[in-house]
This record gives sequence, C-alpha cells and structure tokens, in this order.
Amino acid sequence: MRKKAMSLPSVELKQGMVTSLEIESGVVKGINYKGDERTILAPLTIVCDGSFSGLRGLINLPKVTKHGHCVGLLLKNCQAMDPGYVYALLDQRVGIYPIGMGEYRVLIGFPGKVPSTSNGDMAHFLKTSIAPEIPPELYGAFMAAVEEGQVKVAPMHSMPAVPCSSTPGAILLGDALNVRHPASGNRRRHERGYE
Repeated sequence: MRKKAMSLPSVELKQGMVTSLEIESGVVKGINYKGDERTILAPLTIVCDGSFSGLRGLINLPKVTKHGHCVGLLLKNCQAMDPGYVYALLDQRVGIYPIGMGEYRVLIGFPGKVPSTSNGDMAHFLKTSIAPEIPPELYGAFMAAVEEGQVKVAPMHSMPAVPCSSTPGAILLGDALNVRHPASGNRRRHERGYE
C-alpha cells in the first residue's frame, strides 16, 4: 500500500512515530507524530498500525478481549505429508498445516499462562507433552525447531470487525481493525501458488 501510494505524484511521504490522533469536537482531523512536523491534518485518517494498535482506543470500537496465547513453530525441511490437510491434536490444542514446500506450521493454543521460553520451561513442555504426538514425518523437524529456539508466542485476541468506525474522519484497516486467529495466517502463501 505504501509503495503504491508513493508512486502517485500527489502523494508526499513523511515518516515519523504517530503518537495520537488530532480530534476536534469528536471528529478525527489528522495525526500528531514525532518527526519534522508535529501535526498533519487531513479529511480522512487511515489507521493501520497493527494488532497492538495504540490508536484503536481513541476510536469508538468494540473492546478487544484476550483468550490466552498461541505458540507457533516453523518446521523446515520436512518429509512430504498429504498436501492440503490440517492435522489436529485436539487433546493438546495443536494444529499442524503445510505452508510451503517442505515447511509446516505448528500452532498450540494455551488458554492460560504459557511456560517461560527464557528459562527452558517451554522447550521442556514441547519435548515432553507435544513431541510424542507429532506425526513421525515431522518429528525430527519439530525437535530441531525446539532446539533452535524457533518458538514464537502471541496473544490470541477476539476483535470483531465493524463496517466502519463511529468516529468521523478516521477508518481502521488490517489488524488494527480485526485480528484473525493465527491458524488463518497461511492463506496468503496459498494464494501465491502453493497447492
């Protein structure tokens, strides 16, 4: 989106850290940011600062609720399994699905507190509780990912999308507006041609 906007002769790019929205009488008039200028005014402000948006709270949207965490691992150089299938280990809240040739994503849902990655508790949990359930074709790649510390932890949010904000002058896009479950994060790679 940025590249496309920059290609237009009527667009001037300015970079800085947005600190707040400029709001006047309940209408978003622009942004305040750290940089050469402090305020930029515009008839429409597009907010797309991600799932941890610092600006979402300034616009009247439904509350974001947290439902636990999702732990993810990327398995590389895997033996081929049946393409197009997702493997679910329901008792462990684990999903395994292909994201590329020889690559699989493993997602583990934690409704509560996750084991610490810094003190080795997460690696121990993965090796003792999850590894025995991993399909044999993926076991070696799973253990390698755990040993290499390729474990990512992300909060799971429920953030329903709304057609538009009730605050005039601003709209939200992307993860600032609506966050999907991490399991749906492979869709773009499939659209790029992986079958």
